[in-house]
Amino acid sequence: MDEPILTMEEREAINNGRWFSSLSPSLRHDILRCAYVKRYRDGDMIAARGDPPEVWIACAKGAVRVSSTSVSGKQITLTYVEPGIWFGDVSIFDG
Repeated sequence: MDEPILTMEEREAINNGRWFSSLSPSLRHDILRCAYVKRYRDGDMIAARGDPPEVWIACAKGAVRVSSTSVSGKQITLTYVEPGIWFGDVSIFDG
């Protein structure tokens, strides 16, 4: 499922995202130079509570469901991350 290249539509979604588009062109270039493409199937888990912070992710296509599990074991959807939005643990930047 790993494909090393974004489609033009995916690249446009990332470039037009509020956070990414606010960065300088040189910083955007540096971020994308270090980035890689990883594709997930519907329902795949990207990260779980307690996982060490390792990545900062951009949603390029589709949507990512952010959820938690209640004390009773019921899965609760907190939000959906849409194309152009970046997410992850900010502590990868500030320790």
